[in-house]
Amino acid sequence: MSEVQVENITAGYGKSSTVVDRVSFMAGAGEMVGVVGPNGSGKSTLLRVMAGLHEAWSGSIQYKDKPLNSFTSSERAKTVAYLPQFDELAAAYSARQVVEMGRYAYQKSWWPAANNKKDEQVIQNAMRQMHVWTKRFHSFHALSGGEKQRVLLARLLAQEPECLLLDEPTNHLDIHYRIELLNYIRSWASEQNRTVIVVMHDIQAAALYCDRVLMLSEGRVEAFDEPAAVFDERRLSEVYQADIRVSLQHEIKAPAVYWRPPKQEDNILNVPLSWSETPDQCQAVSSVTLNVYAPSLKKLVYGTVLSVDKINGDLHIFEDGLRRRSAHIIHFSPGMRIWKKSSGPREAVFGAGRSCFLWLHMAEGWPAQEISALQLYIQRKAFEWMYYHTNTGLSLRALEEIMVTAPVKKNETFSEEQLHWHYLHIGELIESLLDDYNSDFG
Repeated sequence: MSEVQVENITAGYGKSSTVVDRVSFMAGAGEMVGVVGPNGSGKSTLLRVMAGLHEAWSGSIQYKDKPLNSFTSSERAKTVAYLPQFDELAAAYSARQVVEMGRYAYQKSWWPAANNKKDEQVIQNAMRQMHVWTKRFHSFHALSGGEKQRVLLARLLAQEPECLLLDEPTNHLDIHYRIELLNYIRSWASEQNRTVIVVMHDIQAAALYCDRVLMLSEGRVEAFDEPAAVFDERRLSEVYQADIRVSLQHEIKAPAVYWRPPKQEDNILNVPLSWSETPDQCQAVSSVTLNVYAPSLKKLVYGTVLSVDKINGDLHIFEDGLRRRSAHIIHFSPGMRIWKKSSGPREAVFGAGRSCFLWLHMAEGWPAQEISALQLYIQRKAFEWMYYHTNTGLSLRALEEIMVTAPVKKNETFSEEQLHWHYLHIGELIESLLDDYNSDFG
């Protein structure tokens, strides 16, 4: 009997924006299933539907042959636990109080009883396992990103669910905690005979840890099988639009997935954008083709000219400098105003109307596998700025798009030190750009 059955699920946003298209798969007890795919392929939306937080347009989800929509809230909490990519608590809870929330489904009162030995043992075990017991009295907001992530994971473990739904759980963790977390989740699934469904951007980690892999592309199932069968060079290269190679690691019987960097002579050290602006339009031109990453595009696209129509609130991406082909259009809101700022090889743009967008150009390139983490980081910095600048009138829901562009020929890997250095300066650039916006409206 399958613990989890997803049958023909279709879901999306609005009236016609289909994000998940007729997805079906099954997962058994003791199994760890990885969900992979490029940005915008429907991974996060699928997990939200499976957690009962987003209504599917059609299809069904069952846990132990029982439909998800027939569960009470308490039954659902005991059955499935969900960790989103971005989970920031508004109230000033301590780390321990956050983990205690995982016991809510087992309580007769609204808060876990302090003298309940069972709850106390579960809470302590979960926090110790995630190495946050020493932080139990610290404010959740005062913790680092990695510590917050481990506290939230401890809360899920305290729920003692039958199934864990994890959306990029290793996002904010360093390599030590990434490995330790994945080892623990893998052991938890097999030893407790539970099910884990985990969205992963790290293809190599999915190959090493997952029993089976569900690959999505543009909302549809591209493949569902064991990692060695799913991670085919041709399939990976087509889905991720990159030159990806696969070899077999005989020692651990898992495929080794890697990508080939461009030849040294083709590398471009720095590709800044050439800007021009009129009252009606703001245009950026690149001397080489750029990778354009934006969640609303649902896939990686390419362009050399990006033009913001301020009047109609559209961003046009042209495939060639002569603007003969308008490859893609992103719709925002009419009456946009534009602010620009640069810091070294980084250029940032903020557009604001009834909705707003952030656009970051990395002139020296950016690793494709780190795009999702970068977009999440930009979103977090923007949300933090908005939280402390409520007088601007910007709401968190107004930020519709976070776009990243980078030269195609600089799709490479960065060391941890390089990433840390870039993130530090990107955070400062985003805050400075939004400060400029604030001064104009202050």
